[in-house]
Amino acid sequence: IFFLFGFGWLLTLPLYPIFVVDVLHISKATLGKVGALFSLFWLISYLFWGEYIDRKGPLKVRYLTILLFSFVPFFYFLANRFQGAGLWLIFIAAAFSGLAAGGGELSRFNYVSRIAATDKVQSYWGIDFTLMGIRGVIAPFIGIGLKELWGIGGAFIAAFLLIFAGFVFMALFAKRQAAVVSPHLKPGPV
Repeated sequence: IFFLFGFGWLLTLPLYPIFVVDVLHISKATLGKVGALFSLFWLISYLFWGEYIDRKGPLKVRYLTILLFSFVPFFYFLANRFQGAGLWLIFIAAAFSGLAAGGGELSRFNYVSRIAATDKVQSYWGIDFTLMGIRGVIAPFIGIGLKELWGIGGAFIAAFLLIFAGFVFMALFAKRQAAVVSPHLKPGPV
């Protein structure tokens, strides 16, 4: 599930700068504002999601942040279709990405720390980072290939669909895990 979401997310990461510079012709000053907005929402998200994890558990946060992440390539798709509103859609995408980023990190670290036995934490992280590396090497190249095949909008929609599928599967997984009520997955501090 993490792999599907991560693959979709990394699929279009190399396309975002190409799009904002070559298609929307956004200035460096405006890109700085987009980056600042992302950072502001990222900072806020840590404060919000940390408390939310303590109340609801990491899996609920995981699927909610994946849902937020799914809208980022969708907003870029819309910015490509409606270029007159493109800049505003990029600002909205930056806010969604920032809100999702902090919660995504916190929920991932929290979940792995809760499910792994103390003597297995390093192994779990080794597997996680290995899979992250594999998709990090492959997905961006596929994204560039999809841009060539389907255009940049088609690549954005492909990423949206993969990430959204990751959200659906993660929500179903979280619901199934909640039914089991594992003591390692109950809300509360680690």
